[in-house]
Amino acid sequence: MTPHFGAGAVQAIDDAFILGRLLAHPLTSLSRARAALSIYEETRFPFARSVASFSLSTGWMYTFLEPGYYDGTRDGPGDDLDDRGIGACERGGMEEIKEEMFRRWDVVDDSPSAPQLWHEVESKLQALFD
Repeated sequence: MTPHFGAGAVQAIDDAFILGRLLAHPLTSLSRARAALSIYEETRFPFARSVASFSLSTGWMYTFLEPGYYDGTRDGPGDDLDDRGIGACERGGMEEIKEEMFRRWDVVDDSPSAPQLWHEVESKLQALFD
Protein backbone atom coordinates (compact mmCIF):
# COMPACT_ATOMS: atom_id res chain seq x y z
CA MET A 1 0.00 0.00 0.00
CA THR A 2 1.36 3.40 -0.91
CA PRO A 3 1.74 5.93 1.94
CA HIS A 4 -0.31 8.73 0.37
CA PHE A 5 -3.53 8.16 2.28
CA GLY A 6 -2.07 7.68 5.74
CA ALA A 7 -4.15 4.57 6.40
CA GLY A 8 -1.74 1.68 5.88
CA ALA A 9 -0.84 1.20 9.54
CA VAL A 10 -4.49 1.21 10.55
CA GLN A 11 -5.26 -1.40 7.90
CA ALA A 12 -2.43 -3.57 9.23
CA ILE A 13 -3.68 -3.26 12.80
CA ASP A 14 -7.27 -4.02 11.79
CA ASP A 15 -6.11 -7.01 9.73
CA ALA A 16 -4.05 -8.33 12.65
CA PHE A 17 -6.98 -7.89 15.04
CA ILE A 18 -9.43 -9.78 12.80
CA LEU A 19 -6.96 -12.42 11.64
CA GLY A 20 -5.60 -13.08 15.13
CA ARG A 21 -9.05 -13.48 16.67
CA LEU A 22 -10.23 -15.60 13.76
CA LEU A 23 -7.30 -18.02 13.94
CA ALA A 24 -7.47 -18.20 17.75
CA HIS A 25 -11.23 -18.79 17.80
CA PRO A 26 -12.29 -22.13 19.31
CA LEU A 27 -14.17 -23.07 16.12
CA THR A 28 -11.03 -22.69 14.01
CA SER A 29 -8.82 -25.76 13.78
CA LEU A 30 -6.07 -26.73 11.38
CA SER A 31 -8.57 -28.58 9.20
CA ARG A 32 -10.88 -25.53 9.18
CA ALA A 33 -8.18 -22.88 8.69
CA ARG A 34 -8.73 -22.56 4.92
CA ALA A 35 -12.46 -21.90 5.40
CA ALA A 36 -11.75 -19.44 8.23
CA LEU A 37 -9.24 -17.59 6.05
CA SER A 38 -11.79 -17.37 3.25
CA ILE A 39 -14.13 -15.55 5.68
CA TYR A 40 -11.28 -13.16 6.45
CA GLU A 41 -10.67 -12.53 2.74
CA GLU A 42 -14.37 -12.06 2.02
CA THR A 43 -14.78 -9.63 4.89
CA ARG A 44 -11.55 -7.57 4.88
CA PHE A 45 -10.15 -7.59 1.34
CA PRO A 46 -12.79 -5.47 -0.45
CA PHE A 47 -12.39 -2.56 1.97
CA ALA A 48 -8.61 -2.88 2.26
CA ARG A 49 -8.38 -2.96 -1.55
CA SER A 50 -10.42 0.25 -1.80
CA VAL A 51 -8.16 1.96 0.76
CA ALA A 52 -5.08 0.85 -1.20
CA SER A 53 -6.65 2.18 -4.40
CA PHE A 54 -7.51 5.48 -2.70
CA SER A 55 -3.93 5.73 -1.47
CA LEU A 56 -2.44 5.21 -4.91
CA SER A 57 -4.78 7.63 -6.62
CA THR A 58 -4.37 10.22 -3.85
CA GLY A 59 -0.63 10.13 -4.49
CA TRP A 60 -1.31 10.92 -8.14
CA MET A 61 -3.54 13.79 -7.04
CA TYR A 62 -0.76 15.18 -4.83
CA THR A 63 1.48 15.36 -7.89
CA PHE A 64 -1.33 16.60 -10.19
CA LEU A 65 -1.11 13.47 -12.33
CA GLU A 66 -4.45 11.80 -11.50
CA PRO A 67 -6.50 11.66 -14.73
CA GLY A 68 -9.70 13.67 -14.54
CA TYR A 69 -8.44 16.09 -11.90
CA TYR A 70 -6.61 19.40 -11.93
CA ASP A 71 -3.17 18.99 -13.51
CA GLY A 72 -1.40 21.98 -11.96
CA THR A 73 -1.50 24.21 -15.03
CA ARG A 74 -2.91 27.70 -15.18
CA ASP A 75 -5.89 28.46 -17.37
CA GLY A 76 -4.04 31.14 -19.29
CA PRO A 77 -2.59 34.63 -19.16
CA GLY A 78 -6.04 36.19 -18.68
CA ASP A 79 -6.72 34.08 -15.60
CA ASP A 80 -8.03 36.20 -12.72
CA LEU A 81 -5.23 36.05 -10.11
CA ASP A 82 -5.83 36.80 -6.45
CA ASP A 83 -3.39 38.64 -4.18
CA ARG A 84 -1.36 35.41 -3.75
CA GLY A 85 -1.05 34.91 -7.51
CA ILE A 86 -3.51 32.01 -7.60
CA GLY A 87 -5.88 31.95 -10.54
CA ALA A 88 -9.53 30.93 -10.67
CA CYS A 89 -8.68 27.73 -12.55
CA GLU A 90 -6.15 26.77 -9.89
CA ARG A 91 -8.58 27.55 -7.07
CA GLY A 92 -11.32 25.50 -8.71
CA GLY A 93 -9.02 22.58 -9.48
CA MET A 94 -7.54 22.50 -6.01
CA GLU A 95 -11.02 22.76 -4.46
CA GLU A 96 -12.14 19.75 -6.51
CA ILE A 97 -9.13 17.73 -5.33
CA LYS A 98 -9.74 18.78 -1.72
CA GLU A 99 -13.40 17.74 -1.89
CA GLU A 100 -12.49 14.36 -3.39
CA MET A 101 -9.95 13.74 -0.63
CA PHE A 102 -12.53 14.66 2.01
CA ARG A 103 -15.01 12.29 0.35
CA ARG A 104 -12.48 9.47 0.48
CA TRP A 105 -11.73 10.10 4.14
CA ASP A 106 -15.46 10.03 4.85
CA VAL A 107 -15.64 6.57 3.27
CA VAL A 108 -12.85 5.36 5.56
CA ASP A 109 -14.25 7.14 8.63
CA ASP A 110 -17.72 5.68 8.03
CA SER A 111 -16.44 2.12 7.77
CA PRO A 112 -16.97 -0.26 10.69
CA SER A 113 -14.22 -0.48 13.28
CA ALA A 114 -12.30 -3.73 13.68
CA PRO A 115 -14.28 -4.70 16.81
CA GLN A 116 -17.54 -4.04 14.94
CA LEU A 117 -16.29 -6.02 11.95
CA TRP A 118 -15.27 -8.86 14.23
CA HIS A 119 -18.92 -9.49 15.10
CA GLU A 120 -19.67 -10.00 11.40
CA VAL A 121 -16.67 -12.31 10.96
CA GLU A 122 -17.54 -14.34 14.06
CA SER A 123 -21.16 -14.70 12.91
CA LYS A 124 -19.98 -16.05 9.55
CA LEU A 125 -17.60 -18.43 11.29
CA GLN A 126 -20.33 -19.73 13.58
CA ALA A 127 -22.77 -20.11 10.68
CA LEU A 128 -20.17 -22.09 8.77
CA PHE A 129 -19.14 -24.47 11.58
CA ASP A 130 -22.06 -24.69 14.01
